[in-house]
Amino acid sequence: MQRSFCCWVNRDPAGKTEMDHVVSEGNVTVHQDPANKDDLGTDIAGHRVEMQAFREGNKLVVKGIPKTDKTPDSWGVVAL
Repeated sequence: MQRSFCCWVNRDPAGKTEMDHVVSEGNVTVHQDPANKDDLGTDIAGHRVEMQAFREGNKLVVKGIPKTDKTPDSWGVVAL
């Protein structure tokens, strides 16, 4: 299975770096630890995961594994 990963990063004149847009394809798994001890972490699994950052919040698209036969595609998973 082929895998790919692309990440667009913004850097302001003061040197602050932030992720703008990420696309990963091919048996993708993502884990993010909680921001603090009272929060839950995040686990994501799917065939394709795309995240784009906006000032108002992030847009996340998770797609399941595509099938080659006529059965429905499987679901991607996001666990918070």
